[in-house]
Amino acid sequence: MPFNISSASIRTHIALLIVVLLAPTLLFSGILLVNLANAERSRMEQDGRDTVHALATAVDAELIGLEFTLRAMSVSPSLKMDNLRDFHSYAVEVARWRQATFALRDLDSQQLVNSAVPWGTPLPEATSLREADLQVAATGQPVVSAVVHGLIVRRPLFAVVAPVLREGRVAAYLSLSVPTTLIGSILARLSLEPGQTALVLDGKQALVARSGSGDPSVGQDMKQLGIPGEGPTPGIERNATIDDELSTIFYRRSAVSDWTLAVAVPQAALERPLQRSLLLLVALGLGLAALSLIAAWAVSRRFSNPIRALARNAERLSHGERLEPVGPDVAELRQVADVLETSGNAIRERIRERDAALEELAKLNTTLEKQVALRTQELQAANRQLVGEMQRSEENEAKIRQLQKMEAIGQLTGGIAHDFNNMLAVILSGLHLVKRRLQRGEGKLEPLIDAAIDGGDRAVQLTGRLLAFSRRQALSPTPSDVNKLVSGMSGLLRGSLPETIEIEIVHGGGLWRINVDQNQFENVLLNLAVNARDAMPDGGKLTIETTNAFLDESYATQQPEVTPGQYVLIAVTDNGSGMAEPVMEKAFDPFFTTKPPGQGTGLGLSQVHGFVKQSGGHVKIYSEVGHGTTVKLYFPRYTGEMPAEPAAAGEVAGGGNAEIVLLVEDDAQVRAMSRTMLDELGYRVIEADSGAAALHELEAHPEIRVLLTDVVMPTMNGRQLANAALALRPDLKVIFTTGYTRNAIIHNGVLDHGVHLLIKPFTLGGLAAKLKEVL
Repeated sequence: MPFNISSASIRTHIALLIVVLLAPTLLFSGILLVNLANAERSRMEQDGRDTVHALATAVDAELIGLEFTLRAMSVSPSLKMDNLRDFHSYAVEVARWRQATFALRDLDSQQLVNSAVPWGTPLPEATSLREADLQVAATGQPVVSAVVHGLIVRRPLFAVVAPVLREGRVAAYLSLSVPTTLIGSILARLSLEPGQTALVLDGKQALVARSGSGDPSVGQDMKQLGIPGEGPTPGIERNATIDDELSTIFYRRSAVSDWTLAVAVPQAALERPLQRSLLLLVALGLGLAALSLIAAWAVSRRFSNPIRALARNAERLSHGERLEPVGPDVAELRQVADVLETSGNAIRERIRERDAALEELAKLNTTLEKQVALRTQELQAANRQLVGEMQRSEENEAKIRQLQKMEAIGQLTGGIAHDFNNMLAVILSGLHLVKRRLQRGEGKLEPLIDAAIDGGDRAVQLTGRLLAFSRRQALSPTPSDVNKLVSGMSGLLRGSLPETIEIEIVHGGGLWRINVDQNQFENVLLNLAVNARDAMPDGGKLTIETTNAFLDESYATQQPEVTPGQYVLIAVTDNGSGMAEPVMEKAFDPFFTTKPPGQGTGLGLSQVHGFVKQSGGHVKIYSEVGHGTTVKLYFPRYTGEMPAEPAAAGEVAGGGNAEIVLLVEDDAQVRAMSRTMLDELGYRVIEADSGAAALHELEAHPEIRVLLTDVVMPTMNGRQLANAALALRPDLKVIFTTGYTRNAIIHNGVLDHGVHLLIKPFTLGGLAAKLKEVL
């Protein structure tokens, strides 16, 4: 059956319209874009690269010839024999053949021979070639200079400078100066497209030669072209301006010098084929658009009248009127007309259904408020139930936290009781035995007394570690150089560790200062070294490294009690047995230890943790079983001024020279023992059991030199007593004693400035040293 356009469907008409509009446009656009992108641009850019490659090859060949000439001249017999007159004659002959000028200069660039003037003519210093001479002296190889203005020939030149060697060392400089017109002649022989410009630039981006240009432009600074002095080569610099014309420059660096060879192609020449193609594309596009409009107009006429009839039928449908017939030209439009009539009947039926639904909705609204109220009551009851469950959950969580606290306290008190009972057993047993032997008049008491003293010292160390863990120890921080502290401990560390353990200390450069208690810092470092020793029973390597570090906001949000900022990092690393994850989680817990009984207290790392936190820092453990452990200590950077180095302290003497000390202590036994120790040291002592009594004695005895007072006392504490005493006697020396650091003279674990503190229990030597310090 033949195809009849008049009876075709609407889809066929639309398909024909799309083909008429898009097929030619897509066809011609694809052909033009492929030709423009792949053929024109690639060909012209490749031409530019080939031209600059040919230029570089020709210039390098000429420069290599000049270098060969220089190398031959530098080993001439007359020059080796220092016969400069003969060398001048020889240089004149060779220079005439090369149409150039030879010059021999000493190491200060003073000319000795110049072939451009007769022998014996006074010669100026060749300052213009001084930079090239220095490069030759540094490398020992020939160098091509930048463009210079000849001192004798008075025209633009460039020179190839080579060393004159004596026994393998540079003894003089020999140069071959050539007019820049030599390079210009090479450019003249170069086959260039119309509009192209060839350029040769020296290492300072000055013009050596240019095609179609004479000497006046030689030496001109060409940095405005934007050709990079370093980087990959060959290259292209687009949108450069030369002679006020926008150009694309193809460049390549010389293989034997720091010169750059370039070919500039006007942007207009590159874009001319593109412009012609675009004009053709625009003409074709306009033609296609015109054809498309004509075709669209012709097709639209076949639909306009039936569509208008359908629009009128739709309006009549809304009013319930009879529909008019639609033209018979398009089968689909006739089908639409039939559907409109059927739809009209359906719409009228749906209107009736809508009216019935609205009536039903009105009835439903009358009962809606009752349903909402009922649902609200149900939600309130559920909400009350949820609140009750949340409260019970919070109470259970609080009970769990309380149980965890009690468990931790139980572990802590159990450990303290165990260790203190052991120490008290040694002290009490020793003292009872001493008493029995004294009653029997026996000797050999010193071992028992030493054992009791050792037990007391261990108890003091235990309380110190507990205070460090709880961050309640008294610190006396000073601005410190960590590298010096670590270096000062190297001898102690090597003496504390066996020879099977290698110690490496890596000092960070430019290390910042920190504000830290130096004694406690050294104890912490020694503690970590001992732990590392125990982790390497068969030997290994201990590394202590210092460096600057920055903890950012991201890290601080993941770590509790960490403030972002600048820190000094001390990393202590061993290659021992390492720790598993469950052990690392409890490493800082007090009295937790993996060592056998009797080999560890479990307070080492907890003391490290407490000291670092009390110093405002951060501590982190990294460990892997079988590979080793790293403990990282972060201390905040100190930005204040460094104090002056303290003078070396002399040896503490034992005599008190009968100075009078006012001893204030509310505990009678402690006061009696302190009185005995002062008497032993040779001091005269006046006692007082309260602050009020001490002030009375101070007024009665103006000869009192030192006030030794407890801090924690009823009614008037030690700080209040010291303030009142200093108001009476500004020259009075004050020493505080205490066994608990959270009081009036210590804030945030740091001793107040200018305060002298003696921690209880103190030894006879400690008391003597502190008195000598204040007096």
